[in-house]
Amino acid sequence: MVNGLHNDERRQFERLLRQQRMDRLGDRMAVLEIFLTSEEHHTAEGWHKLLKQNGVNLGAAFVAENLELLVRFGLATRRDFEGGPPRYEHRHLGEHHDHLICTACGSISEFHDPD
Repeated sequence: MVNGLHNDERRQFERLLRQQRMDRLGDRMAVLEIFLTSEEHHTAEGWHKLLKQNGVNLGAAFVAENLELLVRFGLATRRDFEGGPPRYEHRHLGEHHDHLICTACGSISEFHDPD
């Protein structure tokens, strides 16, 4: 199911990029591919590092631009925690979750609370 959903997200992202007449389609799709492999809450810098670790060498500004596109197109959520840099996570439609942030180490944990 998840893979099928990710395929839908890939098609949606590519369609929206084409509609917007965006350049560097392959590079933008590479950002999405790495983004879909992680459920972490990375900063733009963190996503840039993760891309590099996976052999995708793109400029930091380009990665940040694409994260904002993912937010704009509804595939990602931008979170601002405690005045730190924004963090980006995969947005799962229809699923709500909240976050606990450790004040000592800064780690982020997700939990579900319907209220």
